[in-house]
Amino acid sequence: MTPYTLRFISKSDQQLFASIRLLVEHFPDGLSLGSDRRGRVIELSCHIITHALANLFPQLECVDGYFYRSFEHSWLLSREFALIDPYPVGIAGGPIMLRDNPFDAVRPSMFLYHKNKDMIKQVIAGIGKKEFQRAVWIVEQELRRLHVI
Repeated sequence: MTPYTLRFISKSDQQLFASIRLLVEHFPDGLSLGSDRRGRVIELSCHIITHALANLFPQLECVDGYFYRSFEHSWLLSREFALIDPYPVGIAGGPIMLRDNPFDAVRPSMFLYHKNKDMIKQVIAGIGKKEFQRAVWIVEQELRRLHVI
């Protein structure tokens, strides 16, 4: 069965989503991302993987903010109004994609995803700027390796 929503999501965004889904599904568990500025192990987060994916796919914008107004979160937006969440909060099953056209009066994304540019500053402050950038770089390199397979 083809979901009704796919009628409104471009073929190019569907292909991007398929690529991201494959990359996330094949991403290895336990990849070492180093330590934060306090010496704690950096865990893979939505912020790190989303920023890395945005570097890999420049046609996507990384957006930082909140999921359902209370969970710090990062996701991707396409130029053709697809919202791709590569690491959804509290959801098993992998990446999800929603239509996010701002001209649509009612769309689930407007209730679930809330942009806030300042949120990522808090995340980075907790990890350390160069430590966060290093973790994003490590993930991006692994995604590039997987992308050519």
